[in-house]
Amino acid sequence: MGSRRGSDMPLSAIIRTPTPLARQARGAYGARLQHVAGKLYSVLLGSFLRPSMATPPARRRIKFSDVAVGERFYDPISAEYFVKQSESLAAMVTGIGDGTVADEFEGDDIVGVDLH
Repeated sequence: MGSRRGSDMPLSAIIRTPTPLARQARGAYGARLQHVAGKLYSVLLGSFLRPSMATPPARRRIKFSDVAVGERFYDPISAEYFVKQSESLAAMVTGIGDGTVADEFEGDDIVGVDLH
């Protein structure tokens, strides 16, 4: 079995490693090729490989027991929003939740309330 060149190398090392074409090129052309590869690497990491460019809303951390019944809050464990239904139950209202199935929370669970 033949190994692929750079298979154990990180993406940054693969992109910054001169290709045979770049090694053959002399002078400004070779330098320009390396410059373009560096820019491509920056664009890939800056745009496509980041999970999200959206800024999460500002949240105040509080205990579940301090959330008012009927108030919407964010659960950092499930990364979903819930609405408190009682002193120990809340229904998920984002993601797969439609607000009909209740989840149990402890009074000392830390949750987040969006600041408006």
